[in-house]
Amino acid sequence: MNSPSLLSSINPSTEPDTLESIERAEIDASTRIPVLLFFGSAIFWLLMGSFLGLVSAWKMTNPGLFDSVGWLTFGRLRPAHLNLVAYGWAVPAAIGVGLWLTARLCRVPLMHSKLLVSAAIIWNLGILVGLCGILIGDGRSIEWLEFPSYSTPILFVAYACIGIWTIIMFRFRRSGHIYVSQWYAYYFIPKVIGRPIHSYYLSILGFWSLALFYSWNGMHHLIGGPFPAWMVSASVVASVMMFIPVITTAINHHMTMKGHFESLKWSPTLRFIVFGAVSYTVVSLQGSSMAIPALNSITHFTDYTIGHAHLGLYAFFTMIMFGSMYYIVPRLVGWEWPSASLIRWHFWLSAVGILLMVGALTLGGLLQGLALYDVASTFRSSLEFATPFRVLRGISGFILMAGQLVFAYLFVQMLLKLGTPKKGPALFAKPTENSN
Repeated sequence: MNSPSLLSSINPSTEPDTLESIERAEIDASTRIPVLLFFGSAIFWLLMGSFLGLVSAWKMTNPGLFDSVGWLTFGRLRPAHLNLVAYGWAVPAAIGVGLWLTARLCRVPLMHSKLLVSAAIIWNLGILVGLCGILIGDGRSIEWLEFPSYSTPILFVAYACIGIWTIIMFRFRRSGHIYVSQWYAYYFIPKVIGRPIHSYYLSILGFWSLALFYSWNGMHHLIGGPFPAWMVSASVVASVMMFIPVITTAINHHMTMKGHFESLKWSPTLRFIVFGAVSYTVVSLQGSSMAIPALNSITHFTDYTIGHAHLGLYAFFTMIMFGSMYYIVPRLVGWEWPSASLIRWHFWLSAVGILLMVGALTLGGLLQGLALYDVASTFRSSLEFATPFRVLRGISGFILMAGQLVFAYLFVQMLLKLGTPKKGPALFAKPTENSN
C-alpha cells in the first residue's frame, strides 16, 4: 500500500495542497521565456521536417520528382526529414516540457534562465548547420545520426548547458523525493483527472525494468548481420523482457484512468496524452515482437519497420508533447486557447493521419516482406505490392501536415494573445459530475 506521507509530498494530483497558487504562478512565470523558446523552435522544425518527409514520401511513388535538383534527391531529403523531426522537434519539445516539469516538481522558480536561452539558441544553430550539411551532401551514413560531424560539437555545448542547469535545479529543490511524474504521462494524467497514480510501486518496477532491459534492445535490428550470435540472442531476450515495463506502465495508466474515461470527452490535454500512452503500449509490444526471428525475417528491410518508427515518434511521443503543450502554454502566457474547435480539428487530423500512415506502412510492409521471402517472387514484384500503400502514406502525410499547421496557428495566436479572452480553459464539452 502506498505511503500517504510520501505521496502527499511528491504526487502531482496533490500539488495544489502543497504548492500555493502564488508560488505556482511565480514558478510558471520564471519558465516562460526559455520554455516558449524551445516550444516555438520545436514547432518550426516540426513543420520543416514534416514537409521534407512529405516530399520524400511522394518521391517513393514518383522517383523523378525534383530529380534535377541535387539537394532535393531522396538520399538527402529523407535524412534531413529524420534528423529535423528527431533533433529539431522531439528534443526541444521534450526539453521545454522537461524544464517546466522540473521547476514545478522541484518547487522552486527557474534559475539561470539566460543559460537556457543561450542553450536554445545554440541548439537551433546546430540544427541549422546540420540541416545545411545534409542537403549539401556532407551527411553521414548512419541512420538517425546523419548530421555532419561539424554540427555535433554545437549540439553538445547546448545540451551540456541544459545538463548543468538541471543539476543546479535539483541541488536547490524543496522536495526531497524525485517522483516518477518527471516522466510526462505520469504527471499529466493524474494532474488533469485529480487523482494519484494507481500504484507508486508499479511505476518504480516499470522504471527500473525499463532501465535494465531497454539498453540491450538495439542488436535485434541486426539479426542475420555480422555480429556474435550471443550478442544478438541477448538482445532478443531483452526485447521480449520489455513486456514487463510496458505492461506494468499500461496497467498503471489504465487503473489511474479507471472511472475517469468520461474526461476524455472534454479535456484536450487528456485526449492527446491518453492517445500517446496507448500508442506507447502498442509500439513497445510491436517492437518486442519484431525481435522474434521468425517475424523479423519477414519485416526486416521493409516499410513495416518505417511504420514502427512513425508509431513511436508520432503516435506516442508527439501526441504526448501536443497534450503537454495544451496544458502548459496557457499557464505561461496567461491566456486560454482561443478555439476548442480548432483543437478538435488538430486532434482528429493528427490521429487519423498517423493511424492511416502506420496502417498503410504496416500492411504494405508485411506484403512486401512476404513477397521478398518467396523465392519465386522477384524484387520488382515486392515493390509493386508496396506501391498502393505508399500512395496512402503520401496522402496521410498531407493530413498530418494539416494538423500541424492548425497547431502552429493556435500557438501563434497564444503568443500574440489573439482572439476573444475566455474565462475558463478551452474544452471540447462541459465536464460532467462523472468527469471529476
